[in-house]
Amino acid sequence: MNWMAQHWLALALLVGYTGALLYNAYLGGQASRGMAGYYVGNREMSGIVVGISFFATFASTNTYIGHAGKAYDYGVAWFTMAILLVVFSWVSWRWIGPPLRRFASQWDALTIPDFLGSRYIASSDQQSRHPLLQASALVIVFASLLYLLAIFKGAGHLFQMFLDVPYEAGVGLTLLIVVLYTSVGGFVSVVRTDVMQGLLMLLGSVVIFYFVTRAAGGVTSIATLSALPDKQFLFELNGGIPFAVLLGVSLSGSLKLLADPRQLSRFYALKDDAEVLRGKWIATIGLAIVLGCLFPVGIYAHLILTDVTDTDLIVPSLVNDASVFPLWATDFLIVSILAAAMSSMDSVLLVAASTLYKNIVAPFSPSSRELLWTRTA
Repeated sequence: MNWMAQHWLALALLVGYTGALLYNAYLGGQASRGMAGYYVGNREMSGIVVGISFFATFASTNTYIGHAGKAYDYGVAWFTMAILLVVFSWVSWRWIGPPLRRFASQWDALTIPDFLGSRYIASSDQQSRHPLLQASALVIVFASLLYLLAIFKGAGHLFQMFLDVPYEAGVGLTLLIVVLYTSVGGFVSVVRTDVMQGLLMLLGSVVIFYFVTRAAGGVTSIATLSALPDKQFLFELNGGIPFAVLLGVSLSGSLKLLADPRQLSRFYALKDDAEVLRGKWIATIGLAIVLGCLFPVGIYAHLILTDVTDTDLIVPSLVNDASVFPLWATDFLIVSILAAAMSSMDSVLLVAASTLYKNIVAPFSPSSRELLWTRTA
């Protein structure tokens, strides 16, 4: 009871946030009267909303809790990951998005396997049952399920760590909310909630950077670290880990922006090439702000924390430290980090469900009630 009285702002924000998610589900349901509406928003989405959805979907809880603390061990070399993520986000919008949007519209493709089938497999009555198309669909569904398990696990730990909610209850509550607004509202609901979540994430990353640098002695306090002999490794390319290894890790994490179904499916929904151009800058700048605010946190943590053994605990430790963050900021960040988790969950869930039904189930067991079966999947 004392916790609830102390963190009333977090509870109020969570209630309002959940209400907004359900309202978006209702609006999405109204717009998703057909398969094209449910899967890709009738291909009428603007570049602004899709651009925000793009970076909000990619920047998950791992960005706030995992990536933000890694610079504690790897130093400035860790910024390589952030730079490559921003670069490949731009590349994806510049060279992948425009032709993919046009081809998807021309061939009426609603999923990634739809596009692959139309592009590389000869048209026939059995095209949807082609082994390569089925294999691609199975890979997408399987990989999506593994990713979902990881995110739901992270969400459970968030509830447990920040709200004192039991792990199982946190996972169950998150699952219920995300499945509800995703299954009811489809792509429109997901994108609308992503816009709200993306704005929360942008503001949350700025709040984290501001209070962490203030607690460390200011943005320029990083110069203090460079003068300490035992901190020199933070400013060397091979200081925390061989740079070749770090570059490999960074490439493996950033190259997926060119092929990740949850990211590529955003291009299907864009209205025209002008919206692609608009979305390119929204997505790239938004991602750059989030990463630019979060990736330095691990370095500044050297001036605030001692005896760090797990870099994943740096951000949670700082957020829960009253000497670093005021209570209102802590409450706001709880909701922001939860939004980061949900913004990835809903997109992955929609990709998995749509691919499962349309490309795996429907070719062998077609139904006149496709939309109902997709929502059920």
